[in-house]
Amino acid sequence: MGIRTLVVEDDSRTCDLLELMLRRAQMEVDVAESGGAALKYLENHTPDVAIIDLHMRQVNGYDVINAIRADERLQNMVIIVITANPSAINSPEAQKANAFLAKPIDIQRIVEVIQKLIQVRR
Repeated sequence: MGIRTLVVEDDSRTCDLLELMLRRAQMEVDVAESGGAALKYLENHTPDVAIIDLHMRQVNGYDVINAIRADERLQNMVIIVITANPSAINSPEAQKANAFLAKPIDIQRIVEVIQKLIQVRR
């Protein structure tokens, strides 16, 4: 069974690209196109990794990260933040992530980071 990954991203092109490339890397991929959809998904699922865009309307990535870190079931989940705003790394929520990657997305780098962080967790 592959690494189960949740992509939380409101830009459909970025979402599609991440989903395609992560599947090619033999990962199981689920997509939430909003923070609210991610929170609903996480009520019943425990992925190994969440790739989260910080800046989304209504429920943003900061809210999703806080919810994950507050949920005992999800404590071992790897969180990778992706954002076009590099200064966002200074936020308290971003500091709760395991990795922080700037857009534009380097898919090979994301795959490498996921594999490294999962290996450390296991």
